[in-house]
Parts: sequence; structure tokens; C-alpha cells
Amino acid sequence: VCVPSTEICDGFDNDCDGVVDNVDAVTCCAAGEPDYPCNGCPVATNVPNGWTCIPPGSFTMGSSADEPGRHGDGREQPPHTVTITRQFVIMTTELTQNQWRSVVGTTPSLNEGRDDGCPQCPVEGVTWWDVLAFANLFSERVNLPPCYGLVGCVGFPGDGLECESTVRFEGLDCGGFRLPTEAEWEYAARAGSETLFWSGDTLEDLARAGWFQGNGAVDGQIQTHPVAQKAANSWGLFDVHGNVWEWVHDGYGPYPDAAQVDPLGPRASNQRVIRGGDVFDDLTGTRSAARAGFPHGGSRGGIGFRLIFP
Repeated sequence: VCVPSTEICDGFDNDCDGVVDNVDAVTCCAAGEPDYPCNGCPVATNVPNGWTCIPPGSFTMGSSADEPGRHGDGREQPPHTVTITRQFVIMTTELTQNQWRSVVGTTPSLNEGRDDGCPQCPVEGVTWWDVLAFANLFSERVNLPPCYGLVGCVGFPGDGLECESTVRFEGLDCGGFRLPTEAEWEYAARAGSETLFWSGDTLEDLARAGWFQGNGAVDGQIQTHPVAQKAANSWGLFDVHGNVWEWVHDGYGPYPDAAQVDPLGPRASNQRVIRGGDVFDDLTGTRSAARAGFPHGGSRGGIGFRLIFP
């Protein structure tokens, strides 16, 4: 006898309507589904609309010494094997101005010209502290545990928030929303590719996948663009090349020489890593391997983010 209860993503017909896992605005993955948004993630993985599941796996992180456009200061070397042991669910797009406003009530974006009329453009001009505070607020809004413990904060997220450098992080298994690690970000952005961009090696391939210096002008002025206007990679991620840089969890520092498993990067650093390049960048800054460091409390009109949860 079926006893009706709330339908959840668990492989059973909880509400006794004859349909398994018919959860509103959510894809409930069956075992081994190879395509977006499940991408081979385990059965009963819960993938909300606008998100995609990234399966565990290994890849080569960084760039070779002969990669075209690589930074000459060695920041992307040495290339090293990284294994991601946990699946995770990541936003398919950079967080938009409209999404930020729905949680915080403001729009901190600095890129002038289109912000008032572009709610689907990425939010930018946010600091690393702003992003952690947003992630906590977003988690609390849907009754998930916050992943970050921020200490000594003064100000408001998106409007000059400053916190002490010590941050308590609940770890990769935290149940709420968090930033991807640098390794998780590159793994998801590459989606199995080994080329300069997930889409290939040429500027034409870059133009197909993202907004950059060569195609980002609007009426003669380079601007950010609404998310998801270019092609997505095979795991369903848009705009990992260009549009805006994306904050990740890791402190900025040199790569290790040895293979890594679920790396977190250096904890003690006065900078955090940003990835993906922005609309003002060329091939060098928008490659899958490209990385840069930026101060925790720094902001500019070309840095945004996307979130993940386990």
C-alpha cells in the first residue's frame, strides 16, 4: 500500500501519483545518465533548474610550457594530475544581477552602461568577502547550513563589506552553497577537454564559447553580456571563458609538483584566485588554464562568481 508523502529525489514514488521523482524544477538523476544535467552522477542526485552535476574524475590542471598565450611567469606550471573524488552541483551560469538582488536587495555592479537594463548580466564588482556572505545568506534562505564563518565583518554585502582574514570553512562536504575550489572550477570548465578552451584552440572557438575583447563591444563600448548567450560546454556550463572573472575558494600561490586529490590551495594568502577571464581579456586571460590573484577585499567591474553545493 502506498502511503502518500512529499515527493523527493530518492528513486521512489513518494506521493503515490504513479510517477517516480516528479519534483518541481528539479531533475532527479537515474544511475549512469550520461547527458546534461546529470552527466553520469549517481542515482537520486538532485539537480535544480539552472544547475548541473559534475561527476568525479581526473584531469591535468595547468598549462604546458609550449601552450600558446600562457603567462610567462610560471603561474600555470607545472601541469599536474588532479583527482576530484566527489560529485558536485554547480550553477550553469555566473550569478546574475537579478539573482543577487533577489537575495541581498542591491545591485553592486560596476560595469557602466547596461546594468540598469541588464538584470541577466553577471553581477560583478563584488569582493571575495561579499561572495562568502552571499553564499551564507543564500544557504540560510533555503534552510541549508552556511559554509563559512566570517569574523569581524563591517559593512553590507556588495557595499564595502570587510571581514577579518580568518575564515572558518566547513569543508568540501559542507551542506550549503560555497565557492568551487580552483581545481573544481577548472575541471568543470574543461569538461574533459585538453584544448585552450573547452571549444577548441582558435579565437573562433573562443568566440563560440564566450565574450571577450574581440566580440564584447556594444555600440563601440566593451560591456558584459547576459549569461547563457553563447554555447555551453558538454557538462552544461556557460561563460567559463570571458564575460567576467570568477572568484574561487583558494588562496593564490604556486602549483605543487606532485599529483593532488581534492586540493584546496594555500590557506594563508593575501590574495584569492580568480578564473576564466573577462570581456576585456584576449586569448591569454580566457584560456581554461589561465589564473590570477586578486586581494580578498578588492573589487572591479569584471569579477563575479558562480556557486556549487555537494
